[in-house]
Amino acid sequence: MKEGVNRDRNPNAIVKGLKGMKKHRDPNRFVVMKKRCDQCPFSKNQTTISAERKAQIVAELYHTNQPFICHKAIRENLDLVCSGFYDTEPNLVVRLAQMLGIVEFDELPAHELVGDQL
Repeated sequence: MKEGVNRDRNPNAIVKGLKGMKKHRDPNRFVVMKKRCDQCPFSKNQTTISAERKAQIVAELYHTNQPFICHKAIRENLDLVCSGFYDTEPNLVVRLAQMLGIVEFDELPAHELVGDQL
């Protein structure tokens, strides 16, 4: 890549970001969690990570055009985009999915929700 080129405008990086969504239920959809979890690092009063770490995560996601996958969805081997990231830090891949009309909202399987409440 040429120096000074804005990676946010690189079409190959955008496609790579969308292809990175490989394990959700429908490969033609960009699936986002219906609501934020109680540990969401993108909630206003979150205490799970430092502000510096959150800024590093967001910068990397903007640089690579990748969505932030919900940590609870990762446990289920699903690629569900974090609702907090989707709402507060939409990078180019999120905006592209919105423009293409491929965004859908889903939740974790019921057994995961029950397990978190124990």
